[in-house]
Amino acid sequence: MTTHPFPDDICVALVACLDPEGRADDHTGDRDQATHAKLLIDKLASIVWESAPDGIVETDSPTWRAFTGQSYDDWKVYGWLTAIHPDDRLVTMEQWRNTVQDERAVKAEYRLRKQDGQYRRMRVHAVPSRDAHGQIMRWFGINIELPDHFDLPEIAAERAVPKSRPQQQNAILANSDDEAVTH
Repeated sequence: MTTHPFPDDICVALVACLDPEGRADDHTGDRDQATHAKLLIDKLASIVWESAPDGIVETDSPTWRAFTGQSYDDWKVYGWLTAIHPDDRLVTMEQWRNTVQDERAVKAEYRLRKQDGQYRRMRVHAVPSRDAHGQIMRWFGINIELPDHFDLPEIAAERAVPKSRPQQQNAILANSDDEAVTH
């Protein structure tokens, strides 16, 4: 994947999530791409976040706090899991652990509790940001709130057939991408 230097690493992560093959218009300069990525963040992503290479949340996310009502202390480390619907929590935790361990990008879906106590469906994309030697420096992610009537075909099919734990883990890994952001 080809990446370009952007003034803000999260722009690179968003571009990678939305276009995992790194395609960009040849006539568009890096500054324009960064502007477009920031516009997409503002218009598309409900939440933007990052974590350490080991997947631990250390950096504050004002958009996460605004959406969930959690304080920074409530959400850091693995506290963010408490805002995820109890029925989705275990699979989400396992998926994130596998993603970090396998150093692969991830697309996921779970229900997240808003400040008002209602759960909203979220589509999550996270990609690792790597240094020149391939080491993960940070994970960058976005959460996109899904409308109630929206259902991804692969998620609908998975929900229709109960799976054993090994089948669940294999399905989780099969839905992960092997994309990374380098800079």
